[in-house]
Amino acid sequence: MTFESLVLKTISFLEKNKIQYLILGGIAVGVLGEARFTSDLDLDIFISKEVVPEFLKKIQKAKFKVNFAEALKNVQTFGSFRFFCQELPVDVILASTELEKSALSRKKSLSLFNRKMSFPSPEDLVLLKLIPGRPKDLLDVESIVIRHKEKLDLKYLHKWIQKICEEAEDFRILHQFNKLIKSN
Repeated sequence: MTFESLVLKTISFLEKNKIQYLILGGIAVGVLGEARFTSDLDLDIFISKEVVPEFLKKIQKAKFKVNFAEALKNVQTFGSFRFFCQELPVDVILASTELEKSALSRKKSLSLFNRKMSFPSPEDLVLLKLIPGRPKDLLDVESIVIRHKEKLDLKYLHKWIQKICEEAEDFRILHQFNKLIKSN
C-alpha cells in the first residue's frame, strides 16, 4: 500500500461514515507550510468517546487493523488511538477543546492527491502545533508562518494564544510565537 492509498482510503471511510475530521501532522504542514517526511496520517475527528466502540467496529469492517482493547484504553487515558491500513499507521485524536471546534468551523477544503480534504486554517494549525511545542512542531510553525506571514490573522492567533496561556497559567506559547513572528 502506498501512502497516497492510505490517505485516500481513510478519508473516503470518514466521509462515507459522515465523520467530520481535520488532517493534522506532517501532511497538513506539507500542504500549509513546507513539505517534510511523514510516515503516518494524523487526524482530529469529531465524535464522542461514547461512540468510539461503534466507530472501531466500522474500522475493522472496512479492513483497517485495530487493537480494540488498546484503542479503547487509549481513548479513556489520552483521548486518542491508532489504527492501521496494512502496516501504515493512522493516529487519531478525539476533538474535545474549544480550539478544535473553532478550527473545524474555519476548516479549509484543500486538494491532496487530486481530492478535496479538510485541513485546519494556517492559524489553527499554528495553534495546534504550538501547544505541544516540541522542536519539530516549532519548525513546522515556522514554515507555516513563513509561507503565510502576510495573510495570517494575527488578531485571531493572539486571542487564542492569550486564552491558552491563561488557562494553562504558562506563557511559553506566547513567547515562542512572538519569537517566531519577529524572526520571520
